[in-house]
Parts: sequence; C-alpha cells; structure tokens
Amino acid sequence: MLIVLSLMYTLFSMERLGAVLLIFAILGVELISEKKVNFRFVLNLVIILLIVFAIPAILLGKGGGIGRSLLENLRGVLNSLMVY
Repeated sequence: MLIVLSLMYTLFSMERLGAVLLIFAILGVELISEKKVNFRFVLNLVIILLIVFAIPAILLGKGGGIGRSLLENLRGVLNSLMVY
C-alpha cells in the first residue's frame, strides 16, 4: 500500500527521479529476498517504470508531447530515460 501511495505521489508531483529510484529499490529488495531473478517480476517493474516515467515526460513536454504521435513520444521518452 505504501509503495502505491509513493508512486501516486510521484505521479501527482510530476517527479520522475523519485519513481525511478523507488522502482529500482523495489527491484533490489526483491532480488535480495528471493536470491534469484524472477523475470516476470522484472518485466512488470519495467512496464511500470515506463508508464510512470512516460506520463510526466509527455505532459510536461520533456521528451514527448500531447500533440505528437505515439512513435515520437516513445522515442523521446526512451531518449530522456537514457539520461537517468
């Protein structure tokens, strides 16, 4: 529940770095506790990371824009994600 609230807070405040750090922390805790890589869990976190990272990027015009096509937004968001 606390993790969901944290992600919602980062979305409402349009903060991308906090979401990235939170998702990597979740991944680290999962890897330490399970002592093996669960690829389905990692894939789910990557999808959540892209969604949480893309929404503020598109709305704020940092790597995307509302008037741009899906491919242009995807390319711009991925380019700005590489910076992090």
